[in-house]
Amino acid sequence: MRHSQIGRDQTAHLDGALVARDNQGRVYREVRRWFPTSSGLQSRLDYIVLLDPVAHTRTECKVAARSCTIANLDSPSGIRPSPSGGPFDTAPFYLHRASLGSDIIEGIPVDGTRITSSLDAGVFVNNEAPVASLDFWHSTDLEIDLSVTRTYKDGSAKKIHLVDLSRSEPDSSLVKPPQGFVVDDQRSSARNEH
Repeated sequence: MRHSQIGRDQTAHLDGALVARDNQGRVYREVRRWFPTSSGLQSRLDYIVLLDPVAHTRTECKVAARSCTIANLDSPSGIRPSPSGGPFDTAPFYLHRASLGSDIIEGIPVDGTRITSSLDAGVFVNNEAPVASLDFWHSTDLEIDLSVTRTYKDGSAKKIHLVDLSRSEPDSSLVKPPQGFVVDDQRSSARNEH
């Protein structure tokens, strides 16, 4: 996966953030801290996120602390784009979806969706400039977004783009907490057993 930030005279590239999904739908995803290219700093692996729809778990591993927390995987309740389009009118966010058509990324057919947003006056999100639009290029076959561009209201943008795509089955060790990490199981079923 490659990340880049565009605008505000700042560009950052992050190569090597691995995303993998096995034939059971279990997902391994790396979250890396990225720095402006001009800093000369290398990206750093901060978190590993494991999603397991079979066991209904979400595991987040903090690399620096060498610890993982396992929680119940709740049903998605977000604002995932759907083919039907149309607005989301829930204050303070007002969102609208539009189709960007079809394209090919890394030889894979994808469908594009743009979500544009506006915020009520005075609303701030994590001290960042509010997002003006999100462009998702989704592969139905792979069930993953191959490219996402987040454009902010200040004119800057961040792009995440999948590269070096492989359809081979990932190593089974990827979908388990790394060896040597302390694991805190916070699932409700695990707490009830003690």
